[in-house]
Amino acid sequence: MMTKEQFDAAEQVMLAGMQQSVHDTGHIYRVLWGALRIAETEPMADLDVVILAALLHDIGRLNEEKTPGKGHAAVGADMAGPILQELGWDMATISHVQSCIRTHSYKKGLTPQTLEGKILFDADK
Repeated sequence: MMTKEQFDAAEQVMLAGMQQSVHDTGHIYRVLWGALRIAETEPMADLDVVILAALLHDIGRLNEEKTPGKGHAAVGADMAGPILQELGWDMATISHVQSCIRTHSYKKGLTPQTLEGKILFDADK
C-alpha cells in the first residue's frame, strides 16, 4: 500500500510538470478523484497503480511537441518510467503504470488492457 510520502513524491512530480491551462492540476485532481471513485467499485483494482497513473497521466503534455506524432500519452509513459524508478517503485508497478498512461488517450487508437488502465481511461473522459 502506498505511503503518504510516496503519494507526496508523485504529487510533486505532477505539480512540477503541469503548467497548461486546460490540463492543469485541477484536471489531474478531478481525474484522480474520479479514478478512485471508480476503483471503489472494483475490489481487484491495484490502488497504487490507479493513483500513480492518475497523478502522472498528463506529464507528457509539455514535452509532446519535442516528439511530433508520438502524442502526450506515449511521451508521458516514457517519462514516468525513470521517475517511478527514482521514487523506488518496483518494475512490475512501473510497467503497469506506464501501460495505463500509454492507453489513457483515445487519439492513438490504443485500448486499455488492464482494469487499472480502463479505470484511468474512464476517469479521464
